[in-house]
Amino acid sequence: MSLSVSVEEGHALEVLDLLCRGRALRISAGAPLGRPRPELVQVGARRIAISVLRTLVEGGRANQSVLRKGRRVDGRIWDRELLQALDLRFTVASYGLWTELSVRLRNLARSAQVEEGGRSNWQARRQIRRVVKISGTGTGDWMFYALAVRHLERVPMPAEIRDDLRRRLAMGSPLATLMALEMHTGEGTTSVEAQLSLLFAPENVRLLECSGHLFVDAWVARIRALPRAFTVAERIARARAIAQVFAAYLQALDDAGRLDLVGPMVALLLRLTDEGGLWAGDPALVAGSLGSVREFASLAERDALHRAYAEIVDLGVHILEARAHLVGESYGDPRYEEAQLLLVRCEPLAARRALLMALAGTLTHRLG
Repeated sequence: MSLSVSVEEGHALEVLDLLCRGRALRISAGAPLGRPRPELVQVGARRIAISVLRTLVEGGRANQSVLRKGRRVDGRIWDRELLQALDLRFTVASYGLWTELSVRLRNLARSAQVEEGGRSNWQARRQIRRVVKISGTGTGDWMFYALAVRHLERVPMPAEIRDDLRRRLAMGSPLATLMALEMHTGEGTTSVEAQLSLLFAPENVRLLECSGHLFVDAWVARIRALPRAFTVAERIARARAIAQVFAAYLQALDDAGRLDLVGPMVALLLRLTDEGGLWAGDPALVAGSLGSVREFASLAERDALHRAYAEIVDLGVHILEARAHLVGESYGDPRYEEAQLLLVRCEPLAARRALLMALAGTLTHRLG
């Protein structure tokens, strides 16, 4: 479709490409977009849909072994038996994220939008609420929001504004919650546990099965970023939030009988403990790398940070405990196929159990 656009419309399409694909902005709008033409809306809707479908295909084009009613099924994303229940729906939330952010991005990216003390001011928070709708979002919106969380990292803006955008996007999308690892604070009525459970409905689970490739890099980046640019109190809060989202997700997998989807968590722990990884090497040195003595106001503050990190490290132990619990499933038992897939996917992690337990023990002063 060929379409001539104004400077403002070109800027709006570049904002959309930023959200969908992470492309840099080159056009600066001279005036607000106003109400977009139907032709522009059509182009934008097509780009959003194509980006979401491309992301799903990237995660589902390889042959996968997944579960359907406890039975193992092998296939690719386009295989009918795996795809037939998928209900990919977009609402006005996706349209609003694109058009409202096109108008407000320049203003939100100003450092003047941050209050002294390190949080976005009330004007910025009001704008963010206008940009990101959280009620009544559909499955297509969920994936679009997750892509936005991923690509907002490339936008030059104050970290406080980006954090508030990420948190708001997470409130409107369980997939964005998994991307951002943010807890809901101060707004909304849906708990993280209840929100993540939505992903296991038959019409939604295919989204989760084809999104694992998005999570690992995002999770590693979030954990790597913890020691940088934050106060000790912020590090403690963020580490605890990450651990709580991981714990809620692992519990949701277990409750749904879908521990076969634990692969991205295993991949995260392997990346962190591989040679050269953030948690590789002597546990005492790893613990020491989390902050120098001069940064802590007291030993109690240092211990609180170490305990918060230990909650993340313990994720590996909890996964292996779930594996041990299911290993006794016999052929014909309800979770037998799930157990078989989990055994295979946790095998590389089992070799790291001693390292993870030693690191958690060092961080919490546990013995053995």
